[in-house]
Amino acid sequence: MTTPISQANAGKKLNIFHMDFNFVALRKDYLRAWLRRLPALGFNAILWELEDKVRWQTCPECVWPEALSKTTFREILAETRALGLEPIPLLQTVGHAEYVLQHQPYHAFRELPDRHDCYCTSNPKVQTFLKAWIAEYLDLFGDLRYFHLGGDEAYVFGKCPQCSADPTPQGRNKLFGSHIRALAEPLLNQHIRPGIWNDMIMADPGATGLSPRDFVIWDWNYWDTEQTPQQVNLHALGRFTQANIATSGILKDFPNLVDDAGKLRPFGSVQVLKKYGFEVILCSASRSYGDTFYCPLPVHAKNIVGAAKTVAAENLLGHCVTSWAVRFNDYTTQIPYIGLAAKTTAEKSSDELLADYCRELFGADPAKFIKAINLLGVSLPYMQSGSSSVQWNTMKDSLPAPAGYLQQYLADLTKKYPSTPTYQQNAFRQAVTDIPEGIKLLTEMFADAKAGFDILDGWLTGARYQLATALIVQRHLTGVTDPALPALLTQRKHEYAAYLKHRETPRSADKNAALAYDALIDLLEARIND
Repeated sequence: MTTPISQANAGKKLNIFHMDFNFVALRKDYLRAWLRRLPALGFNAILWELEDKVRWQTCPECVWPEALSKTTFREILAETRALGLEPIPLLQTVGHAEYVLQHQPYHAFRELPDRHDCYCTSNPKVQTFLKAWIAEYLDLFGDLRYFHLGGDEAYVFGKCPQCSADPTPQGRNKLFGSHIRALAEPLLNQHIRPGIWNDMIMADPGATGLSPRDFVIWDWNYWDTEQTPQQVNLHALGRFTQANIATSGILKDFPNLVDDAGKLRPFGSVQVLKKYGFEVILCSASRSYGDTFYCPLPVHAKNIVGAAKTVAAENLLGHCVTSWAVRFNDYTTQIPYIGLAAKTTAEKSSDELLADYCRELFGADPAKFIKAINLLGVSLPYMQSGSSSVQWNTMKDSLPAPAGYLQQYLADLTKKYPSTPTYQQNAFRQAVTDIPEGIKLLTEMFADAKAGFDILDGWLTGARYQLATALIVQRHLTGVTDPALPALLTQRKHEYAAYLKHRETPRSADKNAALAYDALIDLLEARIND
């Protein structure tokens, strides 16, 4: 008789990889191939953020046309369990409900009529709906130890007239807690531990009424490293620097935010949550805010190593490496960062660990590769969320930006930060120098390497798309009006869509290529027509 994976993992620290299907529908062959790599990368669990990519009966209106059938997903679950990967489903139950609330039958569930990202938790029909969906999840997933109820970044939570009856942080926390407790009841009845993200309860974790005995808190922090941070971000409590934390009064309640020398601790919110008795899964990122669509940032290596060290030092329940699909860059580009979660030791720094791991991946001196990814992993506007059609409205809804969006975005940014045009010109001047150097180093690494060629190819492909866009943006920023540029960028869009189809379903790839490029094409065309 096969031992259930939940029992096999009992007593072990969870090393979780996050599979995010927001914005993206993955090809079944690509998905299965990627899942087969995860055990070798040191993972024993998967956080499944399925969104609209399964054919749900509870919410048929939201289902993506290329969504997986339940039969297919059950087969995938069986395959991953056989690989030793424990499943943990994630259903968003407060915010990030764009894929539901943008559809007319669910407009009455909105917290605010003009926002389609947040549920109204005072509406009893919302709880009925979500409980039915939780039951469908449980039927699909079968044996579970944990179930993630989401709850992060609900920016307009508690804003409707009924929900805002008590507008204080404590009142909002109680409202949040009562909603989550009601949804958790059927899970607890089946001995499944519910979890939520940390950010919405940080104003006063004890005021939510969530029992530490029952709930696991998933503490996401994508910026801290093993080094002393410049500031500690406690979400609703605010940001505190080394200079102001002593006078802020926050240390009265949370003295462990600083060490014995009075220095800020990395991943300090863990201390807040532990004070209240919660078990914590600390969450780092291999793909998050700031990444371009093509290349992830080097900070992910330091963030993952720092989180892994904190999990070990604080004896936390586990570590989850999140990878947010809205950033688009391929999993293969993230492998040198993702694999560090299981390679981390207290004795070595993140730089040493990255070098050791890359030497293992490529069977060669990794110096050229590491230099290349530091040159390529930069945050560039017009190739990321906000300064494109991706999340132009701050929501995760895959809706295209309106005509003229980027013109207004740049005007607003320049008004707020007058140095923006100069900053962008300097950034792209540097990028069009650094990216070719990175490509040269990666090409040389191909000759040196004995393995890991798919990783090198992923970085090279991403770098070439990044360079092609950077060259066009640089010409735009220097005042060049060239009628050929929009057509050239449109060609790049079609090439990028074809590239995405190696891992995404056809409609998903076409949609995401359009989101990545169309707003910039509109900006270039507007200059020509002025």
